[in-house]
Amino acid sequence: MQLNNARLILALARAAGGARDARTLLMAGVVIGAFFNALILILLTDASPDRVRGALWWIAGSVSDASWPRVTWLLVYVVLGMALLVGRGRLLDVLAIGDESAAALGVNVGRATQQIFVICALLAAASVAAAGLVGFVGLVVPNIARAFGIVRHRALIVTSALTGAALVICADLIARTVRAPVELPLGAITALVGVPVFLLRLRRIR
Repeated sequence: MQLNNARLILALARAAGGARDARTLLMAGVVIGAFFNALILILLTDASPDRVRGALWWIAGSVSDASWPRVTWLLVYVVLGMALLVGRGRLLDVLAIGDESAAALGVNVGRATQQIFVICALLAAASVAAAGLVGFVGLVVPNIARAFGIVRHRALIVTSALTGAALVICADLIARTVRAPVELPLGAITALVGVPVFLLRLRRIR
C-alpha cells in the first residue's frame, strides 16, 4: 500500500512535469493525502461512533495503542529505511548543490531523486500507520538539527531521527499528563510546538 502511494505521487508529479522538483513532489503528496483523507471521511459516514472516534484519534496522532508487536514491526521499517538513507548520505550532499551541478558530477539525478523519495515515503507511511498523523515533526525536526550546525546529510539524518524521537516522547508525556486523566491528541501537542518554530524559521529565511 505504501509503495503504491509513492508511485501515485511520482506519477502525479511526472504528469505535472516536475518529477525532479521537490516542491512539485511535495504538492503531489499533499494532493494524494487530501484525496485519501476524503475517502476515509466517506467510509466513516455509516460507521459506529466508536469506530469514528478511533479513526479521528488516529488522524490526530496517538501512540496510546502501542504494543511490542507493533513496535517490532515499525522497527524493521525504520532500521531498513535509515540504513538506506544513511548509505546515500554523500549522494544527498551532492544533490543539495543543485541538479545541474550534481549531473555534471556524474549523478543520475532523476533516478537518485526517485530512490530517495520512495525510501522516505516508506518510512513516513510506516510511521503514520503506527502512530497516525503526528503533524509538524518532519518539518520542525530537521530545522532543529540544522540549528546545531550540522550540514552533512549522514549526521543530519541520524540527529533528526534522535531529535524526532525525543520530541514525540516529550509531546506524548505532555498529552497524557497536562489534563489527566483525559489524554490530548499527540498531533495537537506537536502542532502547538511546531507552528511557532516553523514560523520563526520562515522569518529567518526571509
